[in-house]
Amino acid sequence: MLAYIAFIAVIASNEGTCQPIQAPATPAPPVDPSRIQELKFSLTLMDQAAKSDHRYLVMNEAGWLELGTKENHNLVFLPYHPGKRTEEVLNGKPIISGPFSGCWATSTTKAHSTTVYHIGTRENLDEFKEKNRQLKVDFNKMIEADSLTDSVRGVNPWLQISPERRFEIVLNRDRAQLWAFVDVDGRTHAFEMWRHGEENYKARLVTPLEFKVSGGPIPENGQTDEEKREETRQMEAWVKSREERRGTPQKEQEKQRTTLIECITIGWNCFRPGRK
Repeated sequence: MLAYIAFIAVIASNEGTCQPIQAPATPAPPVDPSRIQELKFSLTLMDQAAKSDHRYLVMNEAGWLELGTKENHNLVFLPYHPGKRTEEVLNGKPIISGPFSGCWATSTTKAHSTTVYHIGTRENLDEFKEKNRQLKVDFNKMIEADSLTDSVRGVNPWLQISPERRFEIVLNRDRAQLWAFVDVDGRTHAFEMWRHGEENYKARLVTPLEFKVSGGPIPENGQTDEEKREETRQMEAWVKSREERRGTPQKEQEKQRTTLIECITIGWNCFRPGRK
C-alpha cells in the first residue's frame, strides 16, 4: 500500500547502464495526468529520495525522474514510510506518492490550502493490524482537533483498481508497484510502475480514482462492512471465472479462491516466506 544534499542523480538507462544526470537549471515544463503514462524512474533514485525525504523532482522531456530543486521542479514527492503518516502541501505542482498496497491517500483543505497525506500502513498481518488501526485513529483525531473533518477526501488506491490488476501486480510483486498522482486541483490517479531491465521502472495503466471518503473520518479498519462484502463478492466471481477458464478441478477451486482473494485483498505482501 518513498531535501537530499546531492543534486546529481543516478538514473539507469533503458539498457540498465547507470550514468549521472543533473536536473536542468531552468524550470521544467508542467506535468499533467496525460504525461504520467510516459513516466520512468530508477529504483535507486527513488530509494535515495525516500530515505532523504527529497521533495523536489523533475520529470524531464523523456519522462525520466531526476532530483530537482525548489526553483526548477515540476513534481513533488510524498514518500511512503511504513508505520508513519507523511504529508505535503499541494502548492501549484502535482504530487506523486508510492508505493501503495493498502495505504490511504487523503487530503484536507483549510483556508484554501490543501495538504496531501500518505497514511503508511504496513502489511495486513496480525502483528501489524492494531498498529495500522492506530495510525488511522491518530489521523482522525488530528483532523478533528484541527477542525478539518468536513474537508477530508480519501481513497485507498489498491482497492480502487480491478481485481485483475491487483492479481497481476501480486503475481509480479518483484517488478510491479502501484503509485498515485495528485494533480494541482487535487484529483487523484493511480498508475502502475513496472520494472524494465535491472532497476528501471516505467508507468502503465493510469486510472482515475473515485474518492471513497468525502468529509468525515477514514475507516479505521480499512473498509466498511458493506464495502467488504461487495469487494468479496466481486473477487469471488472473478476468481471463480478465472479458475473455470483454467479448467481447475472443482475440488481445488475453493482452495484457489481463498488464497487468491486473500492476496489480491492485502497486496503483494501476502507472498511472504511460508505463505504460498
